[in-house]
This record gives sequence, C-alpha cells and structure tokens, in this order.
Amino acid sequence: MSNVYMTQGEFLNDHLGKAFSDVVNNPEYPFDEVIEFFNDEGRQRRMEDAAIHHDRAPLAGVVREFEAQPVVDQFFRDIHPRQSKRFRQAVGALVRMIMEGRGWQKTGRKGSLGVRATKDSQVPSHNTGGLALWFLRAERYEPITGMPYATVNQRVKELVSKKSPPNRKLRRMNDAFKVWLRPLGASCRVRVEGLENGNWLLARLRQSFVFKTVEPSNEVEGSTFRNFRVDYNPSLSHSTLEATLTSIPSVRLMTEPE
Repeated sequence: MSNVYMTQGEFLNDHLGKAFSDVVNNPEYPFDEVIEFFNDEGRQRRMEDAAIHHDRAPLAGVVREFEAQPVVDQFFRDIHPRQSKRFRQAVGALVRMIMEGRGWQKTGRKGSLGVRATKDSQVPSHNTGGLALWFLRAERYEPITGMPYATVNQRVKELVSKKSPPNRKLRRMNDAFKVWLRPLGASCRVRVEGLENGNWLLARLRQSFVFKTVEPSNEVEGSTFRNFRVDYNPSLSHSTLEATLTSIPSVRLMTEPE
C-alpha cells in the first residue's frame, strides 16, 4: 500500500480531526512533529506489520520510537494529565486516518500498550510495564480485505473440527458381532446381533453407499436384534453388500439362516 501523507490542513478538514482543533492550534502541543513522525513510510509499514505479524494494535509498532522523540517525551513530562489525554486521543485519530487511508478498518477492539501506575500527584500519569510509558491502549485494525493469516484461535477451531471421533465411539477390532442377509428380490433384509451394533453398522454402510431407501423392519418387542431393509440400486448389488460387510473386521457374516 502506498504511503499516506497527512498535513495539518488535511487533518483538520477530516471529521475526525475537527474534534481536535484545540490540539492542533495550541502551540503547547507538538502536533506538527507528530504528523511529521507518522508521515514516514517505514513507520507506516511497521504499524501494519504490528497488526499482521504480531497481532497488536498498529501503534504498538512505533510507540517506543514515538515516545522517545525528545519533544514528545518532554511534553508528557511537563503537561497536565487532562491535556495529555487530549493529545493521546489526537494521536489516535491521526493513526486511524492513516490506517484507513492504507485500506484498513477498525475492529472495535483496543490493544494494551502498558500497565498504568498508581496515581501520584507528584508525577505525570505513566505506565509501569508494557511497550509504552505514556500510552495505555490503542485501537486495533484489520485490512478491509481481511487478514492474510488466520489467528491461532481460528486455526485451533479448524484443527478441533477435523479431529477424529473420540476413541470411546470407535469400535474395537475384537468387538465382533453376527450379521445375516436375506435377499428379498430387489432388496435385502439385514439382521444384526445387538441393537447398538445394528445402529453402528447402518451408519458405517451409509458412508460406503448412497442408499435410495433404508427401512427398518418390524422389531419384536424385547428383541436384541436390529433389522433393516436395504433396496438395491445400480451401485449396490447383493454381492457388493456382501463384500463390504466381509471387509469390516467387526462383522461375522453368517451363511446359515438366522
């Protein structure tokens, strides 16, 4: 993305900048130096890198260098806390205008830049840890076209969704059960030893074939057998059904009548 070059006039003509005319027009605020700092193309790239590669607010990419500017550091040391807040808000507005000019948009979330110290009337408000000494938090942004890389949280969700079913739902190789087939012309009745086994086998067969119809047979009350009828179709013949059942280790296909 090409560099966004901002002037004092352009800042004030923007609806965001108009709200901070008191900062721009007050000589106590070093806002000309602020604009000059953020007009640098390399710093604008670092703000984007902070968001893309480090999952931080763009300001995090340059805040240490910014606060180290002598005129900025002196301002924060000498100014009243209320004026300090207006200045920090004006910087945030400038960052927003630059990021939007480079094709980014607000996420509605803020990122931490520091941990605030306990208020002390003898010293200006400052942080005790984090990236910044004076800035507490900053707006987070994302490209209008979307981030080029998924977040760790997004990748974890994708990874979990593709996991195999829990082992408790998988049939062990030695849990064999009997299955009987009875051809009925254009269909076949399947009889399975164990109701749970029958449900499992039916689900397994659905993964192998596209059944046109699968109908339960009339169950005898109290029976421990699961019965269902499968209609043959061009992709499912009796021999194909037999071969599929034989290939399942848990199935003992019975040749004698049930």
